[in-house]
Amino acid sequence: RNSFAFIYMIDKIIMDPPKYPEHWGRPPLKQTRDLVPLPAGFGKGSSTLLKWITDKMNEDSKTNHPNKIVVNRDHFFSSPEFPDCVSKNGEQAKELILMVNSQLEVEVLAEGSIVTEDYRTDRVRIFVDKDGNVTKQPQKG
Repeated sequence: RNSFAFIYMIDKIIMDPPKYPEHWGRPPLKQTRDLVPLPAGFGKGSSTLLKWITDKMNEDSKTNHPNKIVVNRDHFFSSPEFPDCVSKNGEQAKELILMVNSQLEVEVLAEGSIVTEDYRTDRVRIFVDKDGNVTKQPQKG
């Protein structure tokens, strides 16, 4: 199933590539084989592409580029869940979430860990198995 999604993604990118701002240059040619949501209406792509896009958006923000893309990051993650992190390494999932929203407090915890029951929208808990892989969808809370 993941192979099909990856092949579909590659086919979609080749046949109908997203239009990135011209001043960003070309996106990276070598990319990871995963599928994550991308900001600013760019659809889905690899986490390599996600990092490239967020880096370019941050550069534009710092230099106040006239063609910068402004994104409401809360809208990008309007759902409290991060389904694309399941089965990934916990530390990689943490990096992925922080790449998009560095304001979140992200905790990687062993499955079955005792946690407080307070609900916080600025916190994400990632539960991992003994091999360090995410076992269920990380959520804000």
